[in-house]
Amino acid sequence: MPDSRGGFTLIETLLAVVILGMLLAIVAPRIGDAMVRRDVRNTRVALASLYQQARLAAIQRGQEARLRFDADSAWIMVGTGVASTPLGLGRDMNALYGTTVTTSDTAIRVMPSGLLPGTASTYVLKFAKRGVRDSLVVNGYGRIQ
Repeated sequence: MPDSRGGFTLIETLLAVVILGMLLAIVAPRIGDAMVRRDVRNTRVALASLYQQARLAAIQRGQEARLRFDADSAWIMVGTGVASTPLGLGRDMNALYGTTVTTSDTAIRVMPSGLLPGTASTYVLKFAKRGVRDSLVVNGYGRIQ
């Protein structure tokens, strides 16, 4: 007499677990790569936003503003010399997104007109995380490329 109880056999359950494990092994690295790309993209957006804030502060206040950098952080300073004051809080890109920022200068200077000193100059910010790289270019007219 056949058993009329419903359910799955041990072999069916093990087969489902093996198939699920194989799918996860294929998908997990792609998810990790997507998260790294997202963090690099978010760094670009955050740095562009900070630059726009510095440019706006220079125009509104009629004073030079600088977007300053170190290996991990970016922050805005308004004014020159001893009278220079920070504007808001800096952002630690490494703590927020795990990225490192490199640039040829320690700051992007924005004049009260909203232009960079010397319209022929450009600033290139490079940032990376686990082999994924991106950059942000600010031209002498204060435009982000």
